[in-house]
Amino acid sequence: MAVRTAAPDGSQLRKTSASVERPPAAGAGTEPKVVYLVRRFPVRSQTFVTNEIIDHIRSGADVRVMVFETPDTADFPLEDLDPLVRPRVTYLDVPRANTARIGEALRLLLRKPGHLPLALRALARARQEGKHATVGTLLFALKLAGTLESADIVHCHFGNVGRMAAMILRLGRWQARLVTTFHGYDVSKQAYQPLGEYYAPLIERGDLLLTVNSIWAERLQAAGADPARIRIHHMGINPAAIEGISPGRPEAETVRFCMVGRMVAKKGHEVALQALALLRRRRPELAVSLVMVGEGPLLESLKAQARADALEDAAAFRGALNHASALAEIGQADAFVLPSRTAPDGDMEGIPVVLMEAMAMGKPVISTRHSGIPELVADGVNGLLADENDPAGIADAMERLAEDAGLRQRLGTSAREAVLAEFNEVTQGERLRRIYVELAGSKP
Repeated sequence: MAVRTAAPDGSQLRKTSASVERPPAAGAGTEPKVVYLVRRFPVRSQTFVTNEIIDHIRSGADVRVMVFETPDTADFPLEDLDPLVRPRVTYLDVPRANTARIGEALRLLLRKPGHLPLALRALARARQEGKHATVGTLLFALKLAGTLESADIVHCHFGNVGRMAAMILRLGRWQARLVTTFHGYDVSKQAYQPLGEYYAPLIERGDLLLTVNSIWAERLQAAGADPARIRIHHMGINPAAIEGISPGRPEAETVRFCMVGRMVAKKGHEVALQALALLRRRRPELAVSLVMVGEGPLLESLKAQARADALEDAAAFRGALNHASALAEIGQADAFVLPSRTAPDGDMEGIPVVLMEAMAMGKPVISTRHSGIPELVADGVNGLLADENDPAGIADAMERLAEDAGLRQRLGTSAREAVLAEFNEVTQGERLRRIYVELAGSKP
C-alpha cells in the first residue's frame, strides 16, 4: 500500500510530554493561503475540525473558513467559538430550494457579469450532472469566486464535501490545491458506494486524499485513487486542553466507566449497556457504574433499555455537554468505554478522537477491533479490545479493570504516552502545514 505516514521531509514523530513546544512554522514567510470549505461549522461532534483550524491560526497560518450551511446555534452557540476563529468564518447561506438558488445565481451574475463563463460551463454540464446539482455548484462557485481565485490550498473535511469542492474548482478553473480528509462514514456508508463512481470528480481533481486510518487509504486506492495522492494523517488531541482536568475521584468505592459520543448506532451504546447488565448479574458484589454523555436519535431507546435491565442506579445519562464539560466527565471516570461497531447503513468510525482524549488523560480504555481503532489501541498494552457487537467481551474487559487498580494504572500510563507521541494535535498540525507548503509549491 503506497501511502505515507511520515512527514514529507521523511522525519518521524517524536515522543512528547503533555507540555509541547511548538516547532517553527514550516516555510516561514511563505505561508500559503488556506481556505477550509465545510458543510457546517462549528459542530459539537466535530471539535477536531475546529481544533485543527485553531492550531493553524495560532501558528500564524493564513486561514479562512467558508461554510455552506447556516450554523446550528442550538448545537454549538457561536459565542462558544474561539474568538481567534470567529472573524475568519463566512457563512454562504445558500438556499435549499432550486428555484431560490437559480434566482440568487442570476442576481450575482447581474452584479458581476464577468462570471458569465462560469454559468456557461455550468449549463454545459447540466445534462451530465443533473440540474439541481449543477445549479448548486454554480451558486457556490459564484459566492466563492473571490476567495478561491487567490487560494493556494482548499482543505475539506469529509469526502462528500471534498467532492463538492472538486466540482466547484473544476467549474471555476481555479488552480488551488485540493486536500480532503476522509474520516469514516464518507468511505463506509452504503450511500457512497461504489466509491470510485461517487468520488470520480474528487479522484480526478483532488491533489491529496488524507485518511485518518490505513483501512480508508486501502479502500480509496481500490476505488481507483492514485496511491501517490493518498496519505495517512491521524487526527490529534490538544494536550493543553487535557492539562488541569481532575484525574479522578478520591477514595471512590464504585468503579466508574464513562462513554462520550453521539447516540447513533456505530458508537455501540446498546452494547455498553448490555455489558453493564451482564457484569452486574455475573458479579453483583462488584460496584460499577456507567456515565453516558451525548444525545442523538437513540437516546430514548437507550434509556428504555437501561430501565428494562434495572440499571437506573448504575447508568447515568448526562445529555449533550460542551467539550470542556465532556472532558471533565472523562476525568472523573476510572476508565473509558467505546464499543464501536458497523451500523446497519454501513457507517463506521475512523479513529475516534474521544478515545485519544481519554487516553491522553491517562484513562484505561475499552473498545473494539473496529476500523482504525487497533491503530490507536494495542490490546493489553494501552487498552483492552473486544470484537464488535460482543457485550460479553466488553463485560469481561470491564470486570478486569474494575477488579485490578494496578492494571488500570499500567494501561492508562501507556495510553497517555502513546497518544502524546503519535496523536498530538500540535505535531500533526505542523505536519499538515508542511504538506500545505509542499503542495502550494507545486502549483502551476
